[in-house]
Amino acid sequence: MDKSLLQPSIAPDFKVPKGYSSTALFMVAFFGGPFSIFMFSMLHSNLLGSIKKDWLVPIPFLAGLILVTWSLENPAQVSASFAEWSSAYKSLLPYIIKFYGLLYYSCYWFFHRHIFKAMTSYQDPWAAGLTCFMIGSFFQVMLHYLFRDQPL
Repeated sequence: MDKSLLQPSIAPDFKVPKGYSSTALFMVAFFGGPFSIFMFSMLHSNLLGSIKKDWLVPIPFLAGLILVTWSLENPAQVSASFAEWSSAYKSLLPYIIKFYGLLYYSCYWFFHRHIFKAMTSYQDPWAAGLTCFMIGSFFQVMLHYLFRDQPL
């Protein structure tokens, strides 16, 4: 019988990563929106030491968010048929933006689910979460004012 199978595979000095809880990330995504969760997830990745592989993840979401915001704020720039369609759905823009934040949270959680399940202790998320909420809300408001009836 192979005795090596009975040996523990984790070193005794192994440290479980300590970051923010998935609940804190969800709350920031839900209440703060996409810019807030982009910043908060990058802080979390920095705590986990995975910032080098995670910094590219928000870029496609950010590009999609900018494109959707611009197209719904300036429907005539896209096409005449889109202008007719978007006039009925422009009131959905806040919900679409919130959906982008929750979609990004879902993707981030999926790629880090093994770390979230392994964490037994967490960092205090209040200071970082509120700061990301305020800065992200500011950028979200600026995005609306930047693209309001402006050609791209």
